[in-house]
Amino acid sequence: MYLILSIIILISFIIFCSCVYYSRKTKYANHGAKQITEVLSLITAIITFISSISSIFVSSYEIINSNSNTNTNQNNNIIINKIDIPTSETESQTKEQIVNQIKLAVQTNDYEELALLLENEKVVNDGKFIAYKAFLYGNGLYYEKDLQRAYKLLDMAADIGYKEAVKNKLYLSLKNSDINTAAEILSNEVSKKESYILTYLSHFDRGLNYNEFTHEQQLQFINDQFYEWTYIGKFTFNSIQITTDDKKYIHVSSHIKTSRNGETVNIYTYLIFSKIIKYEEKLVFNIQEQYDS
Repeated sequence: MYLILSIIILISFIIFCSCVYYSRKTKYANHGAKQITEVLSLITAIITFISSISSIFVSSYEIINSNSNTNTNQNNNIIINKIDIPTSETESQTKEQIVNQIKLAVQTNDYEELALLLENEKVVNDGKFIAYKAFLYGNGLYYEKDLQRAYKLLDMAADIGYKEAVKNKLYLSLKNSDINTAAEILSNEVSKKESYILTYLSHFDRGLNYNEFTHEQQLQFINDQFYEWTYIGKFTFNSIQITTDDKKYIHVSSHIKTSRNGETVNIYTYLIFSKIIKYEEKLVFNIQEQYDS
């Protein structure tokens, strides 16, 4: 900025000298003197104006430079502060605090929060909370439903000593009509004479003789005695319904209905039954109940 000002002053001086020289050469010296005076006044005004503008620019530059340095320092401080902040709010919390948050998430059915809390390093290797994660996978809550993933998590929980995990796996397999897995679990638990499974089997005819059956007989026993169909009601549909593992559709009647625009629609009436596990309360995987177990 100062360099520019110096150049302008130098140019103004050269112009001034040229004007003086010119005035001496002219025949009208008085008139030339008058021109010099006018030019000199003009140059003085220009220099004054440029000096003022230059001062303003210099001051602005110093302010901007000062702000830039301040911002740089502030940015540096922000970066330092970010390094000091934990990556997760739960990192500084105790296991008891995390567990209380898990309990709240369970009570409010906040499965997204529950899934995030179960990844915390303070509970991630706890058998009970591994079973909670299996519950999410097994029921398609937050995670996409993945029965095999749920089974693996429950096996892991059982391996590290969580006794409810095997019961949870049995219930999950029965709920999803995975009779082969259920039959294997029942056989193993009966061999170990686990009290809960012996109590459960005692509700069924010849249940305590379960391990005397062949594998095929065990599958038939589970299918025939562990389930019952509960009537839900009579419903109509505009398409044929197919019985599934957990719902049975019994066709009652059908007729053709004409819509307002003249189109014909087939109407089917069904009695619907829902498949439930007998004495389900003895096995049910309820994480709200298991929290305090």
